[in-house]
Amino acid sequence: LIIFLGYFIYFKNRSNRINQIFFFLTMVIAGYVGGNFMIEFTSFYGFNALFAQRLTIFFAALHPPFLVAFAWYFPKTSIAFKLRHLLILSIPALFFSSISFTPIYIKKLEVINNVRYGNFEFAYKIFACYFAIFVIYSFLTLYKKYLKTTNHIEKQQLLITLIGFIISYLIGSTFSLFLPIFNIHKYELIGPIGVITLLVFLAYAITKTKLFDITVIIKKTTSYLITSLIIISTFGLAAYYTSHNVFLNIFVVITLGLFWSFAAVPFHKLLITTTKRAFIKGYYDPDEVFKKISKKLANEENRAKIFEIMAQVLDKQMQFEKIATLVVIRDQDKINKYILVETDFENKQTLLDESFELKNEAIQLL
Repeated sequence: LIIFLGYFIYFKNRSNRINQIFFFLTMVIAGYVGGNFMIEFTSFYGFNALFAQRLTIFFAALHPPFLVAFAWYFPKTSIAFKLRHLLILSIPALFFSSISFTPIYIKKLEVINNVRYGNFEFAYKIFACYFAIFVIYSFLTLYKKYLKTTNHIEKQQLLITLIGFIISYLIGSTFSLFLPIFNIHKYELIGPIGVITLLVFLAYAITKTKLFDITVIIKKTTSYLITSLIIISTFGLAAYYTSHNVFLNIFVVITLGLFWSFAAVPFHKLLITTTKRAFIKGYYDPDEVFKKISKKLANEENRAKIFEIMAQVLDKQMQFEKIATLVVIRDQDKINKYILVETDFENKQTLLDESFELKNEAIQLL
């Protein structure tokens, strides 16, 4: 998913420096996640996990320069992009990553009774400090931008993105970087889950504030794909974590099957309606509005009741602050006049009931 997001943002505007930096950042994040899953895979099947552990460190070492560069230039900057700045930032990253496959960081990693034990050297602690300093500096840079900017949209983008990065890196660095120093490896798989937090916050920022100048409209085909991926993921995770017990595995799979047989269609509708209304300012489904109005007014003849029903439906679907109804008074096919009616239905009061002749300027304009 993080690779898909990186490619999606990059190809949306390949000439944009922020998009380019974010693309490379997502690639090293994907490498770090892949390394962590390789550690779990090799440990589970009794293979040597040392290479996978070193691979994770390799990609973790490449994070800081791209994260700092992203903090410098995001969301829009007056600072001209200079390649030499990125190259200077990359010097410590290239150094720490180049020695990641040597015994300098970790000499041995054993799996005993499905528990990993490693000997992390002093150099690894230096690497952890380097990583923490760069990450904290990046977050402080984003926070300063958040405090200084007066643009409401950019302020929202900075806040949402900053929260997503902080939660993601806090989870990832705690469980996959710092705890292994103390030979606590059993929670290491929690680290990559932090990336999911980042994805959620970035997706929210894209839909809410058009992050990276991206406008997202969730169509039926996309929502079907998302629903399918989520269903497949839940079955995959369930199968993985219950593989040690056949009966538990069968029970969980059957339970999930029953759950999704009822929940898949409502969830699909949620993605294309409720999600849009929650994330996209001013969104409403016109088809849904007309269907509800038609259904509720089918057998209604009372004029006041008709106005009340229309106002309730429109208010619920479109969240208006004020609703008034313009009524056409006809004599067969001839329009005689218009009446503008505004009613406070909660207090059962008519706030406005005014007639307009055909020659009225407002009516002519309409």
